[in-house]
Amino acid sequence: MLKNYLKIAYRNIFKNKVYSFINIFGLAVGLAATILITLWVADEISFNNFNKNIDQIYAIPQTQHYKNMGDFTVIPTPTALAPFLKTNYPEFKYATRFTAFSGKKPVGSGKNIFRETVKYIDPDFFKIFSFNFIKGNPDNALAEPNSIVITKEVAEKHFGRTDVLGNTLRIDGKNDFKITGVIANIPENSDIRFQILAPMKAMDNFHADLNNWGSNRLVTYVLLKKGISYKAESKKIGFILQQHLRGASTAGNLFLFPFKDYHLHSISGSGGKIKIVILFSIIALIILLIACINFMNLTTARASKRAMEVGIKKVIGAGRFQIAKQFFSETILLTFISLIFALLIVEAFLPLFNTMADKNLSLLNLSFNSSLLIIGITVLTGIISGLYPALYLSSFRPIQILNKATNRKSGHFAFRRMLVVFQFGISIFLIIGTIVMSKQLSYLINKNLGFDKQNIIYFSVNNSIKPNLASMKSELLRDTKVSSVSAASSIPYAIYNNSGGISWEGKDPNREVLISFFGLDYDFTKTFNVKMREGRFFSHEFAADTSDNIVINETFAKIIGKENVIGTTLNAGGSQHYNIIGVMKDFNFTHLNSKTGPLFMYVTNSPQDRKSV
Repeated sequence: MLKNYLKIAYRNIFKNKVYSFINIFGLAVGLAATILITLWVADEISFNNFNKNIDQIYAIPQTQHYKNMGDFTVIPTPTALAPFLKTNYPEFKYATRFTAFSGKKPVGSGKNIFRETVKYIDPDFFKIFSFNFIKGNPDNALAEPNSIVITKEVAEKHFGRTDVLGNTLRIDGKNDFKITGVIANIPENSDIRFQILAPMKAMDNFHADLNNWGSNRLVTYVLLKKGISYKAESKKIGFILQQHLRGASTAGNLFLFPFKDYHLHSISGSGGKIKIVILFSIIALIILLIACINFMNLTTARASKRAMEVGIKKVIGAGRFQIAKQFFSETILLTFISLIFALLIVEAFLPLFNTMADKNLSLLNLSFNSSLLIIGITVLTGIISGLYPALYLSSFRPIQILNKATNRKSGHFAFRRMLVVFQFGISIFLIIGTIVMSKQLSYLINKNLGFDKQNIIYFSVNNSIKPNLASMKSELLRDTKVSSVSAASSIPYAIYNNSGGISWEGKDPNREVLISFFGLDYDFTKTFNVKMREGRFFSHEFAADTSDNIVINETFAKIIGKENVIGTTLNAGGSQHYNIIGVMKDFNFTHLNSKTGPLFMYVTNSPQDRKSV
């Protein structure tokens, strides 16, 4: 019977080519849009799920409390935290530190130098996270301070093969490390990303204090034993920082944050990508629903063309259920034909979609679950699209057909009109949403950040270039196409170094202020066309500019509250004192959804210099 239904459906499709093309094309476009969004949503939901112990892995952020600024939740924690937790709290099976914010370093020697992402970890890292070792033993791979684990990509890039255990790589132009492990390339859906892993002991080469409670430099991850409540454990460890930083009013409260929520949910408890995932899922359903309604309207609009067919079948004994099954068969067949064209559309638009979404999605790499999901969406589309037409067309009575009364059922017309109104209403909603998003993107692109961002190229430099920075700048300026060169510790719109505990004469002792800081050179204002409000910028003519003098922004000047802040001295703790020589006009140095905060700037002779604050 099913074979006959499909045969009739096939004949009807080719008998009415224009109608079939419109229906197939409409469903194909709707399915293509839905599949693209579904691929993105599935990828976002899958992040970090390759870790076998995902339900037991937790990050440990902290919430700092500022009386005048509210709560400030950050992911970095002190370097001494992870060893302390593992030693004193048996509930934590494993604990590791991770240098989440370290950048790329030059790796290799001679002409074969590549910039690779180097991270520093504790031995428990491989017991917490599930990264696949190709060569080496994860239990002792980083037992020595001069050992490293590299990805397959790095091994093939530097040596042309993966059998490289025992070979050495030079990192940052001065330290040689022996390769003791090779792991498979990091999955695309991982928030933990690196190319080279080195033991935390190796940070001694950079004079890092790994037992410091006062500097939030590293991210702490733990593996909680089964059966332990992470909420109860959060309360248990909450005041550890206050205990070790007595007298520090801004010492944060620690808490456990589930790593399975790390990608989609914000550590601060508000926002996160989950809202975007839900929004796009709703949009996908709306698009699919519009395509289904379009199919229903086109099918029922041609009801009179199929009336005689239904009447004859009923006269010779066909029941309503049999006729409904026939129309369902036609709809399902049309839907799967539409799926073929939808996949072709998806394949054509995937490169553009990947660029826009910053993804690497591919139909060729679909997982079994994703394939089932697409097939399920197709079947559901067929059922929704065919439900009303099948019930409507199979309801015709032979006597109505003979009297040509199939078009006199006002109820069906009312329902069709309701579908059309709903379809247009949803379409208008999507159009309005598109316009709003377009305006938001236009705002982001054209927003005046307070500095000139056009025609500026930036790149990071390594330790071998830092001593010769002045020579490099002179060489670049010899090119007539280059008008100015400046060096800085961060990109001007991504300044995230900050500190509390800074005071000045007249400051309210109960007022706590988190102040960002930024190292730059003498040519910053010229290069980025940032204006001064009062005072002066740094100059080679003043020797103190390299040690004691600083420039602040307008927001910081307002917080200080003096009519004239020039000459005010800031105390950063102990014997560290800085003199304000100028006030720079505000510019956006973090996210646009954040208010411009207080900022002070100091002279740096190399892009990675930091003042101790």
